[in-house]
Amino acid sequence: MIARRGIGALAGLLLGAQPGLSQAAFPVRAPRLIVPFTPGGAPDLVARILAEESGRRWPHAMVVESRPGAGGNIAAEAVARAAPDGHTLLLMSNNIVAVNPHMGHMAIDPLTDLAPVALLARSPLVFVVGAASPVRDIGGLVAQARAAPRALAYASAGNGSPHHLAMALLCQRAGVEMTHVPYRGTIPGLTDLMGGRVAAMASPFGTARPLIEEGKLRPIAAAAITRLPWLPDLHTVAESGLPGFDANTWLALAAPRGTPVPIIDALAELAMATMDTPRVREALDRGGNEVWAAPPEALGALWKSDHAEWGAVIREARITAD
Repeated sequence: MIARRGIGALAGLLLGAQPGLSQAAFPVRAPRLIVPFTPGGAPDLVARILAEESGRRWPHAMVVESRPGAGGNIAAEAVARAAPDGHTLLLMSNNIVAVNPHMGHMAIDPLTDLAPVALLARSPLVFVVGAASPVRDIGGLVAQARAAPRALAYASAGNGSPHHLAMALLCQRAGVEMTHVPYRGTIPGLTDLMGGRVAAMASPFGTARPLIEEGKLRPIAAAAITRLPWLPDLHTVAESGLPGFDANTWLALAAPRGTPVPIIDALAELAMATMDTPRVREALDRGGNEVWAAPPEALGALWKSDHAEWGAVIREARITAD
């Protein structure tokens, strides 16, 4: 877990000390937790566990509301425009701040219209090739790409997806060119990878895991800065000759900008205490995800750094929205 500040026991928080705020305890009604994904998967799991835990701690439990569409922009805009009182929250992925602002029009500026609450979890990416591929590590893939510029094709789950951006970053850092082939989702890309129609893919580990275990895919490097706990012998890209390489996808909790600090702290306390339990760790582990909890300050810093770093990747690769 990332180092966190001492938030304190704020479950019984009263807002009377905050000028202009109600004397009533927070929450005064059931907060809405808006999730920009369809039900199922790690985001939905995290949202429902948070809602369940809030019901144990608060007089009004969170209500999970799925609002997918536009790469998460619909949900993000709804939260940004809500009253900044802690009763409308967003379970967001990093694309909201790191990718979408650089890929086309957003009706909001997520860096100024949303407030960071807590970092929750991450879904590590792994670089994989087909079982029949001669490539054994990331160096071998780079060597092939360097020997035949643009001859190798890589799959992604769509234009501007984490899969796409991780491979684009690899090409930029290694100084090679490969051809991007976007698919409508991870599974179709992995299917063609196993069939030898593309050479490589950056996939969420949880999706690729059963195919790796069945011997149908070969992992050649972890995309994160640290090794995967499920594959401790697999080197990271950073360890393989590209220091500092880090391509993570993460989940976090956000609120409308202007939400009072005591409410942000109460929400952060709930989120971090919920994530820091064996039950949550085991549930996420089954899907190839990790608890990655941190307080508002750390999440805010991550927002800014990811926004800048992925913006540079997107501009250099000339990635635009479909």
